[in-house]
Amino acid sequence: RFNKIYDQWIDNLQDWCISRQIWWGHQIPIWYDKNNVQHVAKEQILLFTRHGESENNVKKIICGDSPLTEKGISQAEKTGKNLQIRNITKIISSPADRALNTAKIIAQKLDNSGNSNLEKNIETWDILKEFHAGKYENQPIDEKSNKTALEKILEDGGYDAIEQYVHIARKFWEKIKTVETDGEILIISHNALTSFLFAVKNGATKETIIEHWKRWKMDNCEVKESLLMIPPTGHENMRQDEDTLDTWFSSALWPFSTLGWPDKTPDFEKFFPTSILETGHDILFFWVARMIMFSKFTTGKNPFSDVYLHGLVCDEHGKKMSKSKGNGIDPLEMIEKFGTDAVRMSLIVGTTPGNQVSLGEKKIEGFRNFANKLWNVSRYILSIESSEQQSLSTTEIKSLPEKWILSKTQTLIEEVRTGIENHKYGEVGQKLYDFTWNDLADWAIESSKSTSSVTIGKTLKEVLETLLKLLHPYTPFVTEQIWSEMGNTELLALENFPTVNSAYKNKNAEEKFEIFKNVTAKIRSLRSASKVDPVKKIKAILYVKNSEILQELQKTTETIKS
Repeated sequence: RFNKIYDQWIDNLQDWCISRQIWWGHQIPIWYDKNNVQHVAKEQILLFTRHGESENNVKKIICGDSPLTEKGISQAEKTGKNLQIRNITKIISSPADRALNTAKIIAQKLDNSGNSNLEKNIETWDILKEFHAGKYENQPIDEKSNKTALEKILEDGGYDAIEQYVHIARKFWEKIKTVETDGEILIISHNALTSFLFAVKNGATKETIIEHWKRWKMDNCEVKESLLMIPPTGHENMRQDEDTLDTWFSSALWPFSTLGWPDKTPDFEKFFPTSILETGHDILFFWVARMIMFSKFTTGKNPFSDVYLHGLVCDEHGKKMSKSKGNGIDPLEMIEKFGTDAVRMSLIVGTTPGNQVSLGEKKIEGFRNFANKLWNVSRYILSIESSEQQSLSTTEIKSLPEKWILSKTQTLIEEVRTGIENHKYGEVGQKLYDFTWNDLADWAIESSKSTSSVTIGKTLKEVLETLLKLLHPYTPFVTEQIWSEMGNTELLALENFPTVNSAYKNKNAEEKFEIFKNVTAKIRSLRSASKVDPVKKIKAILYVKNSEILQELQKTTETIKS
């Protein structure tokens, strides 16, 4: 039904007033001169490249100026040749010899292709210098730690240097706006400084700029492109339009603008387009359609391949929550009362895409009980776990309950993976709930209390580890805590998602254990119907015609008794 809503909106597009008279949001990029004539910002393309390989790069010497190697000269020549198709009309370089020589080699190649006097008119800017490494300048890189000068400076508490280069980067972006040229500008500088320039342009601060730098990669003579919007100049009394862009206009830019677009940043290259968008169906045409249009227009690509539309959250009777009715639920209060995992599960389990979610305290309380159940199950398993640390071998597993629960776990893995891939998150949550409460807690653990198997502890621990990984997207907090209680030092969130171990698949064991379950359930039912006290021992006689089934039941007699 949502395809129809989307198609109907797209097929009947109307003009859209994108200006708003509100004080927040993006200010409209239109300027007016004293005669009220409109002017727009200039789009200036900047091409950044790192100098060619230098001798210190080869020797792994920290900073310090050194001449280009033969390879570095070749890199510069190749870059110059590749840039001949660009409309470069200005070259700006760091004054360092290796950067300036790179600039000259590139300029010569560009001049030979028809550009005139680029080499003669190269500008050098001191603010493009490589940062000074202090006592580490011209020192060899520590091969053991392989730490860069910047990392060493930070270890020494040199955050003032970072703040200084954030300031330098800001000065660069202000200065570059004053350069007047008809074509593209080529800038030759250094790896770390160029990283800082891109980071500051995209809004990084001294607190976040290091994370950007750690993800940054720029090889010698590699070219990175950036688009700079320069406000119009040359007219008196210029003023920018006071209106702001409509919220949905700005939000439509979200899939790519948050990743540094129009620059082709590492984040943009890695995360755009993404796989799936999750949102409410009520903003399908306000937001989703506009994101798709804007992404296609600016990048030529769809921002995501799938859209998952959740339903609206209503009260436990299916009524819309409202202040006037007093039927709303404060999620922070529910988290304080029942825990975050319980709130998460109550919003996922039993839901289907696009359909409303009924939510009340009783439902959330039920999933609080589930979290408690999982915690108690884990405490029991860890208390009986074998002291042996080696992995299980299928040949050492003897008891039927162990074979059954390991096989059921593989079925669960299959169902969870298939369900998530098909966006059936509600169904998957229910399967995880049922497995935890019924298969693991009610049957596997209860059966373990009467078994003499020496591997039962390791078996249940392996099942628990798998279950925690499967449950983590649904209940991240309790599963992460249990994971650490098991002695793991790495985060559960970083573990690989489980895959099926075919060696544990055992249809025969599953069929035999179902017989055991049915017999046990029948006895319990008869006790209840006869109102026999649960703690009272009774005599039960089974008439079994099938000798093979009789043999299996005889193996589980003690478990049935318990």
